[in-house]
Amino acid sequence: MPILNAMRRADRMFPHHLSCAISADCVHTILCIYPNEDLLEEAACVIDRMVHSRDMNLKYLGLNALGEMVKENPTVAANHQMAVMNCLSSDDEALKRKAIDLLFAISNENNVQVV
Repeated sequence: MPILNAMRRADRMFPHHLSCAISADCVHTILCIYPNEDLLEEAACVIDRMVHSRDMNLKYLGLNALGEMVKENPTVAANHQMAVMNCLSSDDEALKRKAIDLLFAISNENNVQVV
């Protein structure tokens, strides 16, 4: 699959910003075209690396992609709940706002106390 190949090739250069931008576009495309489990798993791995990056821009990109992923597969967000909550202590206001929006989107009766 061309999307998977592009994402894997870009992943070899991680955490270069250009490779992350290509990976984020691949994730967006995967979420828009059709639900394919293999592609969704690869997209979740890319999002995981971005969300756990030290670079605030990559974290923001990862949170943005995670927000899109939550619409298709809400269980993915549960794996990243603590990473999202850690973004609340960031000095970056945009990152905090994105984290709050994402926490609101992933909140349910099972995790509302933690959130």
